[in-house]
Amino acid sequence: MTCILTILNNTFIGTLLAGVVLALFGLFLYRRQKQIDIKYEDLKIIRESASLLFANIEIASKNYEGQLNIYDGKNPQIKLLSDAINKKFENHFQNEYDKQLNTLSTKITSLSDDLVAKLKIHSPEYDSEIKIITDKILTIIIFLAGSMVLRKSTNDEVAEFRIGFTETSGAIKEVLQKLIKQKI
Repeated sequence: MTCILTILNNTFIGTLLAGVVLALFGLFLYRRQKQIDIKYEDLKIIRESASLLFANIEIASKNYEGQLNIYDGKNPQIKLLSDAINKKFENHFQNEYDKQLNTLSTKITSLSDDLVAKLKIHSPEYDSEIKIITDKILTIIIFLAGSMVLRKSTNDEVAEFRIGFTETSGAIKEVLQKLIKQKI
């Protein structure tokens, strides 16, 4: 017993034991901080993907709503002007506009696939978000790709398209905003 007390009384051994305790505590804190950093990086990647998708859906929404405004019958002058311009330039502007919406559709599809893949890594935490995004993105793409149908639609049909598009894009935007604003 006196041998143990003598060893413990030794300054070198006491300092060594204290250093080991501090090192173990430091290792514990380091590992914990690394886990937090990894979670933060994953969250940052998800936020960036959700932000890109949100921005492109917002751009597509504004463009599609512009087309709806031309063909909804509420402002006949816009439709007459659009028809006159397209007639004079052989539908060049309308064709370019359709190409632009198709390009946005492709980009939105690609960005949503990327986001869903990143969210699936953390499944089941994001299962409800994944379901909403996968279900609603296809509907938005169909609306955008079908914008050329608006020219031949009645005012009531255009109003239905507006309601459907607004509801669908609103649901996706709500989910994306939730993903963008989430915190650790």
